[in-house]
Amino acid sequence: MIKLVRTSFVNLNKMKIMKKFIVCFVFTAAFFLTGTQIYAQNGNGDKSQMKEMMKQRLKDSVGLSDVQVDSVMSIREEMQPKMKTVMKDESLKDDDKKSKMEAMKKEMYDRFTKAGLTPEQVKKIKEMDERMRDKMKNKKGSK
Repeated sequence: MIKLVRTSFVNLNKMKIMKKFIVCFVFTAAFFLTGTQIYAQNGNGDKSQMKEMMKQRLKDSVGLSDVQVDSVMSIREEMQPKMKTVMKDESLKDDDKKSKMEAMKKEMYDRFTKAGLTPEQVKKIKEMDERMRDKMKNKKGSK
């Protein structure tokens, strides 16, 4: 009889431990899934979501039409890989990188004008880009 009670007690403890493990596992999984959703919602995860946010910002802040937004986004998508290549080129000195980047930015803004944007709209985009660069510099500096 005592052996039966002891066996039942051991099995009961094992069940309690297993339940605790399952509860911990469920909470951990929920935490990670929620964290992933928050990460994506903050614009840090999903590129298509970030792209949509940029399009909306161009419409709201700069006052671009849908056609103008598409033109700007297309030009940016074409220029971005070229700019990344320059920034990653270790054979270039910082001054050379800076001058190449400035030339590329000038080309990009000139193309915006050729795509039908007014000088005021291009100026607003430049200001928006500058704020973004400052924000990125501050982010990198704080890490």
